Amino acid sequence: MQLLLDVHRSLSNSPLLGGKLDFAELYQHSLPIQALGQHARCLSTQYALMHACFHRATHLNEMGDRLIWLSDIHRLWAALSQSGKLDFASLVQRLQIATLALDALRTTADWFPLRLSTEMERQLTGRQGKEPLSARLLKQKNNSRKQRFFCDMRAQQGLAQRWNFVMRSLFPTAAYMRYRYNSRAPLFCLYANRFWQGLCKLGSSSCRKG
Repeated sequence: MQLLLDVHRSLSNSPLLGGKLDFAELYQHSLPIQALGQHARCLSTQYALMHACFHRATHLNEMGDRLIWLSDIHRLWAALSQSGKLDFASLVQRLQIATLALDALRTTADWFPLRLSTEMERQLTGRQGKEPLSARLLKQKNNSRKQRFFCDMRAQQGLAQRWNFVMRSLFPTAAYMRYRYNSRAPLFCLYANRFWQGLCKLGSSSCRKG
């Protein structure tokens, strides 16, 4: 039997969130999973709900809303106490993703019996207009990969980080290219194939808009 593990070095690939939470904070707020051993841990309910809301937003333009994501959000919200919900609100406001969280909770409420208190609505709604990158990410429900790329680039801090982001996107590591294309062809051939595929995707997106 083959077992494949998807190992992440960051909570999210998107710079909107990936650089805002370090391992120490996530571990501090983690919970043990006794059934998997003494060292196994998972995100606390507040952090898991935050991640579920953000994960939904980052994939809307690719997949649209999925019922399984909304079901996860509903279950996590139901598992929170009143104080836990207030902690969740403080967390997403600190991370400047309250707009994403509010949209996720409101959408979930259309499908599941999830009720937002007046106080919670007030706290999360108060962030609207103050999180331009989060708002731009939500608008990507009908946006192209190109618009998503520029949104992620704007989230970088300073010109140096933006330049590094562009170069990493254009020229991933050799190990990634080998894994991605499962080929022993010369690297320049793999990069050329990547550029060609990117141009085709941009062209098809422009044709759909036209």
